[in-house]
Amino acid sequence: MFTTQICMRCNARNPERATECRKCGYDKLRPKARESRSA
Repeated sequence: MFTTQICMRCNARNPERATECRKCGYDKLRPKARESRSA
């Protein structure tokens, strides 16, 4: 299954091997959450 990185600053989707955001250049990326958050 595909995993993407999400930019912590602008929330853009990035490829999983990205080191910085393709949109704003920010270098803090997090992996996209695989499970939905429960209450």
